[in-house]
Amino acid sequence: MDRPTGPTQNGPLMHILHYGDEARGIAWQQTVARELPEIRFTCWPDVGDAASVRYLVAWTLPADLIAGLPNLQTFFRIRARTHQLDLSLTPPRLRAARLSCPGTP
Repeated sequence: MDRPTGPTQNGPLMHILHYGDEARGIAWQQTVARELPEIRFTCWPDVGDAASVRYLVAWTLPADLIAGLPNLQTFFRIRARTHQLDLSLTPPRLRAARLSCPGTP
């Protein structure tokens, strides 16, 4: 099955926000723009339409950030072990996943 190659009439297929190290966020943003141009990838604080953000890639999870993203569905933790984050502060609707490189515990 072919994947879509550009934004739909209603905008990008998905909106991902990176919250963390600026240089790493820019590297992610450039890679996503090159490899998956149909996806909108922004870096904090340049969120754009906060209501369109569905996915967050971050090392930390400030409560005020979550509160400002009303349609956030999934939080991808980078460089963080579960015990470093208090996931009880997140809304029940928010799913969490941990991203890691091969060979990382």
